[in-house]
Amino acid sequence: MARIFGTVLSIGDFFKTETAMIKIDLGDEEKKVFTLSERRKYIIPDYQREIRWKKENVIELISDINVGVKFLGNIILNRRTPLEYEVIDGQQRITTLTMVIQYIKSKFHEELDIFQTCELEMANFDKFGILRDNNFNLRDLGEDDNTLIETSDVFNQRDRYIELWNVFDQIHALQTARNCRTILSNIRGSQINLIVNTNDTDNSSSINYFMDVNLKGVKLDTEDIFKGYLFSLDSGKNIRDEWKIFKIGSFKLNKLTDYPTTKLLEHYLYCDLYKNSKYTDIHFKEDFTINEVDFNGEKHYAGEHLIKVIENKNYMLLSLRNINKFIDIILDILKNESPSQDFKNLFKNLEQVEVTIIHNFIKKIMRDKNVVPRILIMKYVIEILFDQTDKSKKDYRKIYGMYLLAVLFTVFEGEKDIKKVLGVVKDRDWYTKAVEHSQSYFSRSKISKSRITAQYKLVSSDDADNHMFRCKSLATIYNFFEIKNNFVKIVNGKTEDLKTYISDSNKFSTEHFIINESGGFTTTGDTTSYKYPSDIKKKYTNSIFNFIFISKELNQSLGNNIMFEKIRLLNQIEAANPGVIECEFSEMIIDKCKKKFTKPFKSKIGAMEALESYYADMFIEEFNSYAQDVIKTIGEKLHGKLNDADESLPDQAV
Repeated sequence: MARIFGTVLSIGDFFKTETAMIKIDLGDEEKKVFTLSERRKYIIPDYQREIRWKKENVIELISDINVGVKFLGNIILNRRTPLEYEVIDGQQRITTLTMVIQYIKSKFHEELDIFQTCELEMANFDKFGILRDNNFNLRDLGEDDNTLIETSDVFNQRDRYIELWNVFDQIHALQTARNCRTILSNIRGSQINLIVNTNDTDNSSSINYFMDVNLKGVKLDTEDIFKGYLFSLDSGKNIRDEWKIFKIGSFKLNKLTDYPTTKLLEHYLYCDLYKNSKYTDIHFKEDFTINEVDFNGEKHYAGEHLIKVIENKNYMLLSLRNINKFIDIILDILKNESPSQDFKNLFKNLEQVEVTIIHNFIKKIMRDKNVVPRILIMKYVIEILFDQTDKSKKDYRKIYGMYLLAVLFTVFEGEKDIKKVLGVVKDRDWYTKAVEHSQSYFSRSKISKSRITAQYKLVSSDDADNHMFRCKSLATIYNFFEIKNNFVKIVNGKTEDLKTYISDSNKFSTEHFIINESGGFTTTGDTTSYKYPSDIKKKYTNSIFNFIFISKELNQSLGNNIMFEKIRLLNQIEAANPGVIECEFSEMIIDKCKKKFTKPFKSKIGAMEALESYYADMFIEEFNSYAQDVIKTIGEKLHGKLNDADESLPDQAV
């Protein structure tokens, strides 16, 4: 059973290397409560979060201390042994204060009597001491020490620490020995509320206390709260050890693509939790708080944390292990241009060409900046690749349905529309729901001007490469997919062509077709150039409806011409070389452009007034009509002509 003691203590007593006797004042006498041992060590455990303080936090702390002694909040410790104290809460303040003391020591050690602090150890960065003692200067360290620091820095924290250290040079109060003497005195005199769990074996009570204190005071972030409730389930090390693996894996993943830690957790729980019917009525938000629900014969009120409601240590441990398994698979995909042997081993009896295609599709979705569709990949990995028992080729090919929905969601929806995808992954018949939801995007009500126009809002915030990826994905669907019997498949005989299409960037290079990437155009044989209106350039240059995919040689021959001149050149080239455009999607786009856009002038490019009038009055309406027709044509090619019944295809409810 936990034995928790708390009292107000000075930072000087907290940090000093000698024994610190912790007493409480009873009026006429003092009573000893517990002792912080001589030669003690404060340990930042490996499950703790990485350093998150920023420049503003450091400046605020030093500004406060420069004025006088301060109360610096709670420090919560768990005593592992008489000499080892695990820091449950307070690591950011403890670490920053030791850095300030080290900084003053590096500048004024000859002028000032600088007190020695007890040892601070970071389990997730165990060579931090080398970096600190060298004043966070990597250049002056030898190759061996640099290697040690890099290897031990599992959460990639050294750059942040160096950044914070450099902030000290910008703080005027730290630049004179006289002022630093005052700051050191104020640090020693400042106070904390020290809370210590003296039970050597159980730190779950410390974590619960940490949650109680912080949830009623300073707002913790979503990850901290999740972790706190998670750790409170387990007095042992299993969950903590798995959490460390999770954090290391998520850091590696986020070097390659932005996939926030809390999103990984949220996505997994949506994919897996509802497979058990007893959890069906539990609905949770992004911060993992629930709506009011009766569960296991007990009423749980809105705002309670999901983990407290589930209260199942084994399930949460298994969840972490599965998330780590998912991360390993995705890291393998993102790091390798072609499928590794480990990835190939996940697909029994599936031809190599399809494994390569699946590898490419998953990589595209994981690299797209829209995080929401990644939950569809997670669902596929969990359901199909985790358990290889009795999996058929048809099971492996369910990736095509998930890829289709991921692409269409990205085209039609924003991240705020995540509920529509969550409704798919929660359903037991998830694949059928995914295909039905994909088909619903091609109903007449969805292919509307407002839907198409909404897509342009993404353009100003995303980069060009992202939209090229999305357009090529849309083209992939048009060129190679069909829906038969509510199943998405590659058109018979086109598998090898699909592999070539997604892998040969010379044969299928990207051309900004309607609005040039340069922001204007110059017609062949005319030296006069024209710049598009800024709003047209901003909204349409990187629209997913602005690209075609042709050979690099053909691409270069189009030059920086206006679209109508490009069409004339392509007609001329294709007449001499039939089949030179090998992408069906590109042929369709060119044909739509011929029919949907009005040629804005009949004379040479000098008719500037006609151009200005065209882009101001006609172009936007024509582009909307053209884009609607493109989506309609893709839908019809996938599953036939639209009819009145298409109007009633439902959005999936959560």
